[in-house]
Amino acid sequence: MIRQHCPWVVLLAGGDGRRLSRVKVNGQRLDRPKQFCCFHGARSLLQETLRRAEGITDRSRIVVVVRHDHRHWWFNELGRLPSRNVLAQADNRGTGVAILHALVHVLQRDSDPTLVILPSDHVVDEEAVLLKSIHLAAEMAGESHEHLVLLGMTPEHAESEYGWIVPNRGRPGRVQGVAQFMEKPEAGLAAELFAAGALWNSFISAISGHALLELFEGSQPLTFHRYLESFLVEGIDDVKGSALFRALPFVDFSRDILQAASIRLRVLVVPPCGWTDLGTPPRLEQWLHRRLMAVPMARAVAV
Repeated sequence: MIRQHCPWVVLLAGGDGRRLSRVKVNGQRLDRPKQFCCFHGARSLLQETLRRAEGITDRSRIVVVVRHDHRHWWFNELGRLPSRNVLAQADNRGTGVAILHALVHVLQRDSDPTLVILPSDHVVDEEAVLLKSIHLAAEMAGESHEHLVLLGMTPEHAESEYGWIVPNRGRPGRVQGVAQFMEKPEAGLAAELFAAGALWNSFISAISGHALLELFEGSQPLTFHRYLESFLVEGIDDVKGSALFRALPFVDFSRDILQAASIRLRVLVVPPCGWTDLGTPPRLEQWLHRRLMAVPMARAVAV
């Protein structure tokens, strides 16, 4: 095992991507999960996120979680990475299991890692602002070995499809404790949170490997041990390992782990940077309208 200061980046790209499956862009229905779609320029969201990860760490320390059945989309796009850094899951068992999957692999190669978690469906207007905040979060997580540092985005409106973070403003500065963590509140509550100065949860986060391991053991002990069982047998019998993996419960990292762990969370307030999670047709259309006003035909339509 090695010990280095450079963080590991876990890139999550194994989701179903079905929420945009009925969307048309420029009259063409999307024919693949959103992380493999090109909405602006020649690069897919996965490629854009990979480029973001390369602005955080060395390529040898980027781990991407994908799905076996998506191989025809990701194989060429991830060709620059070492093959052992591409973790192909048998099924989508949620962001919690995907992060655990990456964590166990990283701990085999680094005795004391710091991990940065990046979803693959985010876009941002000011990349430098976001990267500066990610570097700061990784530095804090590496020093703490206790807290998970979330990037909290300054909200533009009362969005009910985002998670929200209520900071505990007990001290000055951009970094605050977390008084409350709420995943996708209904519209009325989202409006109250917006008015009260709460932040959007970007899901982008940094944490030491051992602190993350403690979170899993404390909140999801059954899943943790069942995952280890599937991981240990996979190299001996791929069929048995895949079956065990598919039998794991679905674990949402935000809802099932973070909501119950607010005492372990810190939020880093990110200055306005034009960040968007392209998770719904309306958000995709709004982003395309903002970015592609010079190309009137570019629009997303849910059908």
